Amino acid sequence: MKKMASHCFDTLIADLQGKKTPVNNLSAAKLPLFVTWEKCAGSGKKVVRQATRQYELRGCIGSFKPGLPLSKSVGEYALCSAKEDDRFPAISMEEVPQLKVSVSILINFAKKPLDDPLKFEIGKHGVSLDLTHKGKKYSSTFLPEVAPEQGWNQTDTIAELLEKAEYEGDLTHAI
Repeated sequence: MKKMASHCFDTLIADLQGKKTPVNNLSAAKLPLFVTWEKCAGSGKKVVRQATRQYELRGCIGSFKPGLPLSKSVGEYALCSAKEDDRFPAISMEEVPQLKVSVSILINFAKKPLDDPLKFEIGKHGVSLDLTHKGKKYSSTFLPEVAPEQGWNQTDTIAELLEKAEYEGDLTHAI
């Protein structure tokens, strides 16, 4: 995983400097993945110990479908999540020292609908929302680690998925 994180940073920095994407020796396996950038909160302050740092989301984009080999998709999603997550402005070179990145590879992944949308295990299951209401489609996703990091239960997680999807209807209607 350190190789993947290094490649994400190398790719982002090369792009920001107008250089060519660096070559890597990552796997040729085709797996679904997400790349998440986080920025140290209060990054104007000097933080001495890594363990005391607080991070906030800066971009996260991925795919549930295996596409390109990891050797290509890791860099592509690193740039996409850094520059195209419409919740945030594109990451700048000045921010790079305050960033951390994680690559979530979805292994043994099965996207299946639940009979009861509250029957998932916090911290074990990622959740994805696909909803059509009054002809409009809504979708959003949280990786397994998001709910426990935020202290959410199942209902909170569904409510946050709806907010992320910009659903404006009633929570009880969506569930």
